[in-house]
Amino acid sequence: MPLSDPYAFQLAGFSEGDVDEILADLDYLHRNSRWTHRRDQIERMIVESPVILLDFLRSVSPDVVRSAMIPRRVKNVVLRPKAAV
Repeated sequence: MPLSDPYAFQLAGFSEGDVDEILADLDYLHRNSRWTHRRDQIERMIVESPVILLDFLRSVSPDVVRSAMIPRRVKNVVLRPKAAV
């Protein structure tokens, strides 16, 4: 599924290949997330914005993110502790 704004994803540190790998493993990630949307809705939402993509991945159990078939760089971004404000 094509990204709505590839440049925004690139600025956020995601390549098109990263998103493709996440979409390929979306069934597993969706089953283990806190999001209640249907899988096809999530797929459409995450290609719209890197912020939505990160929100979705952060809703997935950390153990599931670690074992998912997604790039290690993406795993590191998702599992990195949020900075204190």
